[in-house]
Amino acid sequence: MYEVGGYPEAIETLLQDIQNDRTTSIDFKHLILRTGGGNGQGYQFKLEVAFGPNQPILRDCSLIVGVERASKITGSMLPSSTGSLDSLGLVKMWLRQCLNGHAICKTTVGTAQSPSRLLELKGDGIRLRHMARSGLNPAYATLSHCWGTLQITKLERHNLDTFQRTVPLDDLCQTFQDAVILTRALGINYLWIDSLCIIQDDERDWQKESTTMAAVYGNGTINIAAAHAQDGSHGLFIERDSIRKSRKYVRTNTNVTYELPDSDVYNRCLAQTALSCRAWAFQERYLAKRTVHFTGEQIFFECRSNTVCETWPDAFAVPGTVPPFSRTWLTRTDGANEWIQIVEHYSHGKLTFAKDRFIALSGVARQLQARTKDSYMAGMWRWKLERQLCWRVDEMHTEDGPPRQGVSYQAPSWSWASVDKAVRWRFSNNNNIVVKNNDKRPFIKILHISITPLVKSDPFGQLQDGTLTIQTGPMINASLLDALMDDKNRAMRWRATSHHFTIGDTRVFHIKGHGEIVYDIDVPANLGAVYFLPLIDDTRKNESKSYRQQITIYGLMVTFAHDRGNGYFRRTGVGAITFSVGTYKELINMLSEPRQLMEEHLYRESLKQDSNGVGQYAIILV
Repeated sequence: MYEVGGYPEAIETLLQDIQNDRTTSIDFKHLILRTGGGNGQGYQFKLEVAFGPNQPILRDCSLIVGVERASKITGSMLPSSTGSLDSLGLVKMWLRQCLNGHAICKTTVGTAQSPSRLLELKGDGIRLRHMARSGLNPAYATLSHCWGTLQITKLERHNLDTFQRTVPLDDLCQTFQDAVILTRALGINYLWIDSLCIIQDDERDWQKESTTMAAVYGNGTINIAAAHAQDGSHGLFIERDSIRKSRKYVRTNTNVTYELPDSDVYNRCLAQTALSCRAWAFQERYLAKRTVHFTGEQIFFECRSNTVCETWPDAFAVPGTVPPFSRTWLTRTDGANEWIQIVEHYSHGKLTFAKDRFIALSGVARQLQARTKDSYMAGMWRWKLERQLCWRVDEMHTEDGPPRQGVSYQAPSWSWASVDKAVRWRFSNNNNIVVKNNDKRPFIKILHISITPLVKSDPFGQLQDGTLTIQTGPMINASLLDALMDDKNRAMRWRATSHHFTIGDTRVFHIKGHGEIVYDIDVPANLGAVYFLPLIDDTRKNESKSYRQQITIYGLMVTFAHDRGNGYFRRTGVGAITFSVGTYKELINMLSEPRQLMEEHLYRESLKQDSNGVGQYAIILV
């Protein structure tokens, strides 16, 4: 039995196996061929194969490759190169259809002003134009690519005047040359490439231009993505085996033709490319109205309305398509809910320079703020900020790599941007704390937020400092939670565990709980005292009915920031703990007797009790 599972090449392997089987006697073998994805849908075919002395004979069906028209299924043999006239003509057709027929793809960013500089491609030459001086506002393409370690020609102060006269095509890397060819083939006269339109050895120019990425990519006619190229030497276009990469069909002996859908084509070609692993590329793809991806197999065209590729040129969606973000992002108003999806995707990408953690997402943040009017602070938003604080490291998608260059101050500890890892907001109980249970009141109150940008006029860029002044109830000694979780470093256990404390010689304090604690970094031995800062009551309604003596709390693991003064704390992790008590007040009262709460003199300030009689304090998170 051969399981196709989305890979039509398995059919070729099947036939090759039959061809290699030399049997002298007549024998019959029955092979079951299954097609379709993992959802249980698809067709089954029985191939009855007669083995003779010379070659096998397919008696029930045969494999048809690259059929022009088979029943009602259309498809054609792919060109041998993605740089062929046929392939580039297909891209031009997709672009024309999108420009003429997709209303949502026509939205502009701001005043739709041109980038500061563009490469002008008129005639046979190339030159750098300063668009503000030209008075032009033309259509232009952008390029999304991996720099890699290749030394490429780039715009610097010493060659600025030269580039304004001419940019020699032969001096450009292969990816840039191919982008010029494609842009001209699409009938577009201007092209934006970061390394040729931003002065690379001028920090002031880089800071200025980096704040315009939302408009640069958002107002471009098309974004060209060198998806498969690890650096500029690979180019956009690839040569390929047309038969192997074309659509596959099976025709029965009754002349009925079925297609073998390649359900993994999107994931295989786009999800794991060199470019998709680059953090900067996420913003470029997100902001662009439409992107044409040149992958290692074929060309994809993705816009806000549709996704098509060479083997599925007219499809509403390529099989297996899972866009990295919602296509309805322009019309949504739930900024915080959308933002966590954005950050979860973005944080999987790699950055060379730690200072770019905020900058490489600043264009998206500007777009979202323009729509929601919310306040942006250290990679999060004021609305639902208490819930956004409950991010966690995504260990399943975090790889250890070489340290990034230029590591200094990156972000406050309470921001997801403070860690060099993928993050998410979903815990082992499969509950997304930002999206769920919006009716639950936070245990904390944010009294003051202070954000100090490196460049005063740019709150979306690098930061010098960021603090949160918080009103909170008593913080819980983390040693209690370590005992409940039964894992000192990183707890992933959801079974109930009991812990007993002896008070004096006679009284025994008992608490039962279960949950999850995830530290942001490997906990050093000299970390010192750690406390649990309760943030949100996440007890769901069905839990309240089924387990009346139970409360689930999300909170932060924090430790003293002794370098900042008394009452200052740094985040070290996050926890989702279910305690065997009925209310938060009951939990605090229970913990006060065995002294499992932080002592009052360690807070920044003591405040009045809340309406439930629970003590309140002020602390500052840094």
